[in-house]
Amino acid sequence: MNVSFGTFITNLFFSGILLFTIGLFFKRQKNIDKISLKIFVVCTVLSMLRMVFPVEFFFSYTIGIPIILPKIHSFLETSIYRQSITVIEILIILWFGTALFKGAFTIHKYIQLRRILSKIPETHSKEVDDILSEMNIQKNKVRILTIDVSFPCIVGFINPTILLPNANLSKSELTYILKHELNHYIHHDLWFKAFGELISIIYWWNPIQSILKKQINFITEINNDHILTKYMNERQKLQYLKCMILIAKNNTNIESNFSLSYAEHDTTLLKQRFFYILNNHSNKMNGRKLAFVVLVLFLVSYLFTFEPKYEIPETYRPYTDLSEYETFTKDGQLYMIKDGKLINCREEIETRYIITKCSKKEGDLYANKKIIKKTLKYKKQAEQSACFLFCL
Repeated sequence: MNVSFGTFITNLFFSGILLFTIGLFFKRQKNIDKISLKIFVVCTVLSMLRMVFPVEFFFSYTIGIPIILPKIHSFLETSIYRQSITVIEILIILWFGTALFKGAFTIHKYIQLRRILSKIPETHSKEVDDILSEMNIQKNKVRILTIDVSFPCIVGFINPTILLPNANLSKSELTYILKHELNHYIHHDLWFKAFGELISIIYWWNPIQSILKKQINFITEINNDHILTKYMNERQKLQYLKCMILIAKNNTNIESNFSLSYAEHDTTLLKQRFFYILNNHSNKMNGRKLAFVVLVLFLVSYLFTFEPKYEIPETYRPYTDLSEYETFTKDGQLYMIKDGKLINCREEIETRYIITKCSKKEGDLYANKKIIKKTLKYKKQAEQSACFLFCL
């Protein structure tokens, strides 16, 4: 496996297409009832995996792009500050430095929140105990607190905490809310959200990560609604939706990276959830065409790698022609002076020969990255000769 400028660009291109394809399809309400949640989960997971692994395999075919990419790559390879550091090195430091800061800050906030919640006494009632018993969850596995929050939510990964608003909830409302949050715990939805949050932290500069986070919220909430309502009658479904509206009205829309709420303030998501519940979604294995398209895109994304393509300069001389340089013999080796530097002529000729051999295809210096990478031993000399600007 190999990681380079080209694999990174390819990763951005294909992961963007994958997420855009899924998001565009589910933007229409009528499509929600046609696609199985399992299909949607598989498609989203494939998109997440593509973002996490921007690599090139041995079977990948390299495609040279002669426009835009060469200019971007040349700019990124530009040396600054006394030629001690390049633009791309500065950007990498900024990228990972910010990601580490955001990651540390997120972990700090999570630990701080857990510490605060651990000091609040648990809520004990017969209704709560009955719901835990019905769902076969031990009391010591989940903490349930009643505090001044505007909306119910679940927080944490191991032994999570469910926060209930300090309001007069009816028995049915309490049942719907608790079962919804407990289902998030049973199906490990917070771990799924945490993985999406990790990708969001790593790719903090990429707008695609916000699309991914919305899709994860969609999956977890719709799946939960399906599990809770699939055996309900129409009257019970209406009560469930009425409770959802009540909670959504009080929701202040404060986004949390480590919690899932019974009713998000996002009106688009609420509409999709209402549509899904009221249309008796059967959750059958529909949507195979979408899954096929996404799977093909995922596999194709690893078959090709986009790399910058450079043309051979008109002033490029044959690899054996060193007559323009001053040469002399030292210790039985032939040397030449080039750009004020002492260079071994044999190494220079070998470098030019390899470049020429690898650039026969379509008359450019690009041609075959793998051959160059395996055989070219003198990278610095190669960059100095024949204007070889390709990133090895």
